[in-house]
Amino acid sequence: MNITKSFGNQSVKDSPFQRKARLLQSFYRTIFLMEDCGNGPSIHGPLRGNMLKNGEVTGKNFLSRDIFEYAINRVNHKKEYETIDSYRLFNNMLSSQPMCFNLFYPLMAALKNHNDFVTQTFQQLLPHLNIAKIIRIEIEFIPPNYKDLINDKSAFDAFIEYQTLTMKTGIIGIETKYTDVLGLNTGKNTRIHPDLVTLFTPTAMAEIEEKGCCQLTRNFLLTETYRIHTVSDASTSIILAPKDEPHASDEFTNYKAKLQTNFHNKIVRLCLEDFVDVIKRNCPTAYLNVWIDTFYNRYLNFDLVSEYFTK
Repeated sequence: MNITKSFGNQSVKDSPFQRKARLLQSFYRTIFLMEDCGNGPSIHGPLRGNMLKNGEVTGKNFLSRDIFEYAINRVNHKKEYETIDSYRLFNNMLSSQPMCFNLFYPLMAALKNHNDFVTQTFQQLLPHLNIAKIIRIEIEFIPPNYKDLINDKSAFDAFIEYQTLTMKTGIIGIETKYTDVLGLNTGKNTRIHPDLVTLFTPTAMAEIEEKGCCQLTRNFLLTETYRIHTVSDASTSIILAPKDEPHASDEFTNYKAKLQTNFHNKIVRLCLEDFVDVIKRNCPTAYLNVWIDTFYNRYLNFDLVSEYFTK
């Protein structure tokens, strides 16, 4: 079979995991969505199998109409400091941003409907946090007072606020990744709260002072600074990515080494497959076929394209 002819252009620059993820998205677009491929990663790029055409109209990059309408609302009411890329959000099936919307908007909606499975999911995924209740979920969240925090427009891909069994408060900053590598660009003017300097090893602080803050450092500092600002009792940064995505695991291991040993628990690597499995075990039956099973097939069911991996 000619993969390009059947499912659209792929990329010779892809790593092994990127290659199978791009192929899965190309397959899903062709077989399940029955949509023509579009240009990417920008509107002026070449045709790509993982890109949709007119996704801002069809809504096919989202698992439900509700998620699509939430995305439209976010774009239409985008704050001047928000960094949502609408073309990427609506058309790039390989992007982690729409994936985050597809995973966390149903959780956010279920929380507003007082559905217990949301809290149960995080209790089981993060037992060491002693979560009693999830209070709030945000997506692509930049605090309005970001200039007073780290002076950087870094966003929480997903943000969780919770209450503990001892009535304390905690926050979780989540960085979702599918195939994209955490940004290599550094922030030279990132503000570091004085209370946070002791979280890092002396070597790591010297590197930050010399080279600036990489994306993972900015995300971590945003979580910790927001904890201080909101007077929360605890804070955790999470990297959420597929188990076979190598960059997330490497970045997690390398970054953990930059923190003092007694702060290693402030950063956690979660596998997307485990996240989905825990949701499946806890959510009502009504959520399975219309959401989380579809999410699994869309992003993680590589068996759908395994016969094409070596071709």
